[in-house]
Amino acid sequence: MKNSKTAVVFSALAFLVASGLQLATANAAVELRCRAENRNNTRSRVSVDVKNLVSGQYKTTVTSGGGTATSPLKPTIGDEVQFDFDSNPKDIKAGATAIGKNFVTGTTTAVVKNASDITIISGECAAR
Repeated sequence: MKNSKTAVVFSALAFLVASGLQLATANAAVELRCRAENRNNTRSRVSVDVKNLVSGQYKTTVTSGGGTATSPLKPTIGDEVQFDFDSNPKDIKAGATAIGKNFVTGTTTAVVKNASDITIISGECAAR
């Protein structure tokens, strides 16, 4: 009887440790890196990179100068997801979300949401 109780205790401990590690990974601090650029009113670009996400699908809404653009949902690769917004037709054809050439003016912000439309992180984009 003593060996079976010991086995149950060790099994429970192993489960709790494994669950705790998974929970710690799921709660790692999400990181946002956002860069915005306007090239002399001939081209606008916004790049949003997010790390330490729980596996799933995410979208980003960027706002600048009174304009707003939202990406489609994208799945994580590992614990990361990247979004590109661009006014260049070649980049749009390659998968970037379309924005106007004068989109980036003044402060640009990004809001990242999951597939349930819950905000995960937001912040101001650095100007290039």
